[in-house]
Amino acid sequence: MEERSNKTIMCSVLFLDIAEYSKKSVAGQISLKDRFNNYLSAAISSVPITDRIILDTGDGAAINFLGDVEDALKAALSLRESMINEDASTDPPLQVCGQGSILAQFVWCGTSMVNPISLAMALMSRNA
Repeated sequence: MEERSNKTIMCSVLFLDIAEYSKKSVAGQISLKDRFNNYLSAAISSVPITDRIILDTGDGAAINFLGDVEDALKAALSLRESMINEDASTDPPLQVCGQGSILAQFVWCGTSMVNPISLAMALMSRNA
């Protein structure tokens, strides 16, 4: 893994929520989450593991992209394409609400590194 101590990096975060997840039956929630996870895994497969942090939120995910800021956009477009191509008769239909942002804050790495999971959770609560 690349040494990132004592330098400032810019990152992007993609927030995704499965629409009306809590209103579905348990079987419906399992189906939605399995399909969501499969599509998301395919969407981020080209992003190196060392360049991403994933926070599972239960009804969605927050993905922090530490590499190229375009990775978040590419992942969102890939996820959208997968959902568009999903069989229309699949029940329940998978609908995802998303929000992306490029962090205005600086993330310091090294001994003073911000915990990226705490950062993602804080941003999610602020953007909810």
